[in-house]
Amino acid sequence: MEAMFERHLGLLDHAAQKKLQEAKVAVYGCGGLGGYVVELLARVGVGSLLLFDPDVFTESNLNRQLYATRHTLGQSKSAEAAKRVRLIRPQCEAVAVSSDFRAVERGGLDGVDIAMDCLDSIKARMDLAQLCTQCQVPLVHGAVYGWYGQVGIKKPGDDLFERLYPSAHGQQQETARVVPVFSFTVACIASIQAAETVKLILGEPSLLHNQFVHIDLQEGEWISLQEKG
Repeated sequence: MEAMFERHLGLLDHAAQKKLQEAKVAVYGCGGLGGYVVELLARVGVGSLLLFDPDVFTESNLNRQLYATRHTLGQSKSAEAAKRVRLIRPQCEAVAVSSDFRAVERGGLDGVDIAMDCLDSIKARMDLAQLCTQCQVPLVHGAVYGWYGQVGIKKPGDDLFERLYPSAHGQQQETARVVPVFSFTVACIASIQAAETVKLILGEPSLLHNQFVHIDLQEGEWISLQEKG
């Protein structure tokens, strides 16, 4: 086991760490949620990361996006995420794709074990979910708004997104809007996404399969989809 993973001993055995090393995860969106997700997956030992984001960093990203600094303003989010991964662990294959995933054949999902939804529009999320179903790839969803966030897991054949966004079914156009959000909300939701991804890679069970949890950091409440329904 690599020296950087010595603190995993007692939590993961060599076989489990090897599974992480052999896994390929695609992260869609490398800004708020995606930046933290990339950081966490690289540090836990995921061996291959495919990083999608067509945007560049702006000053409004500085309040919450891990890779947004004064030095990276105007730079590609996916490229900066890949650079960061290589600084943390050069053995991790980090490939930056600075274009919309919908312009890439099959959304870039060929050979991917797990997809991470760190997107910022419902239309894009629905399109990614559809591609994941077509390509038979599990999807770990995350979304944030202010003090609130949600995480869920959609496997091929699940109806999670239809229940999460019933009014968006069949939506043809993006709806642009500015979402207020705190850095700590982003970090919290991304951490849960990363943990659920590790469980999927290791074949461990999850209560979030075809479910989601809504987290209210202001009131300290965690509400499941079933409880909300």
